[in-house]
Amino acid sequence: PNQKICPVCQEKFESVQDEETDKWMYAGSLRVSLTPESSDPPSTNPSELERRQRRADVEQRFLNQIVHQSCYKSLLMSRPNSSSNLISSSSSSTSSKEESKESSSIVSVKAEPTLS
Repeated sequence: PNQKICPVCQEKFESVQDEETDKWMYAGSLRVSLTPESSDPPSTNPSELERRQRRADVEQRFLNQIVHQSCYKSLLMSRPNSSSNLISSSSSSTSSKEESKESSSIVSVKAEPTLS
């Protein structure tokens, strides 16, 4: 892809070659897409509704962009109505292999290998 930098933390992506497919991808990254509303069971729990709204806000803001999995996770965990803090809070996070493994399970619906 033409996108070489994460729009959240402003750091370059690490390109890796998938040995099975022989394609180049960005390690620890995902392309943001919309989560179908039908994938969430109905809820009236205020914290669950807040979490869903936060996810929808992040998806709209970064739709079809490639981001680090750790940045995506940070955005989902930040408080709503603090859009100015979304970028600064996630840019201070560090990417480690352990974080990436944890993040990929959180965003498994969205996690698709991103080709470079």
